[in-house]
Amino acid sequence: MSGGAGAPVSESPLVDELRALELRLLDPELRRSPDALEELIDEDFTEFGASGRQFDRDAIVEALGSESPRECTVTDFRVTSLAPDVALVTYRVESAGTSDSRASLRSSVWKRRDGRFRLHFHQGTACERKRSEGPKLYRELSPWWPVMSAPSDYAEEALFFGNLLEDACRRKPTTVLELGSGGGNNASHLASRFEMTLVDRAPGMIDVSRKLNPNCEHVVADMRDVRLGRMFDAVFVHDAICYMTTLEDLRRVMETAFVHCAPGGAAVFAPDDTRENFRPETDCGGHDGDDRALRYLEWSWDFDPNDTTTTVDYAYLLRDGSGQVRVEHDRHTLGVFGRDDWLRLLREVGFDATGVLFDHSEVEAGSLEVFIGRRPQEGETA
Repeated sequence: MSGGAGAPVSESPLVDELRALELRLLDPELRRSPDALEELIDEDFTEFGASGRQFDRDAIVEALGSESPRECTVTDFRVTSLAPDVALVTYRVESAGTSDSRASLRSSVWKRRDGRFRLHFHQGTACERKRSEGPKLYRELSPWWPVMSAPSDYAEEALFFGNLLEDACRRKPTTVLELGSGGGNNASHLASRFEMTLVDRAPGMIDVSRKLNPNCEHVVADMRDVRLGRMFDAVFVHDAICYMTTLEDLRRVMETAFVHCAPGGAAVFAPDDTRENFRPETDCGGHDGDDRALRYLEWSWDFDPNDTTTTVDYAYLLRDGSGQVRVEHDRHTLGVFGRDDWLRLLREVGFDATGVLFDHSEVEAGSLEVFIGRRPQEGETA
């Protein structure tokens, strides 16, 4: 185990291993299996529950088996080394049922015996749900993302962007940083061509992407200010750039892309709209999964054409494995900027900027533009 006693451990195989174990223990199917639980929980296990009750291993196995399934989102995941082969895990859980929701702070002590970790101690403390920060889709509804937007839907555009990244760079790119990677649908196609590092501020979406893209590096961070201390051959920012609602925020993302882009490399930005081409519209979609299904209605509109924001309202129909259906409304506020603003800001942060028309079978020819920032090589100027 790396790190001294009491030292927090950052992204590492240890963190990934313990995160996977905690997520397994939150899996409703595993919680209904006494044999599976006993494989993960120590014989001398103790839990202090959020209700104030104390449990040993037999009691917690019985209690978990009688619980009603509920969706959970894990955030603020931390690992601290306590001693060789002993680690403290802390995190926050927000869970939603069909009619109520809960939040709790969790702490676990894991001990490694005979080459594998077992849960020695656990405590849950009830707490208030966090105040809403951003769309529900990227927070408590993030486990639904794979049936909201399937990876297969991204094959054609990922091919376009992969080719664009290769064409824009002076040399064929090997490493690509994706900012605002979301659930990893683009990366699921691009990772066969590039070594991908994925950054997103939503822990729930990163958890979805980890399952889809286990061989990619994942970082929970805000693309406006993340600094990884290294450069990449290319940087890719898909439609998450639309959540920048001011010119200052847009500039900050471009600065992030520039400092991570190697000389001779390029950054590609793919907004859904510019001010010149925005049109109100409605859309619908969704998919069926193994244990859930989703259908959505999407309504894009612009209350004030003179500002830098538009609105997208979603209505989701969510059907869980028991056949119950609930409805959620989700509002997304997006930024929209003129083409000249895009090119000006890219040049101001140091890129050589240009626009390219997006080519996709489902998009009207000439209706959508993406932007390329090429970082000059040493001795060149933008």
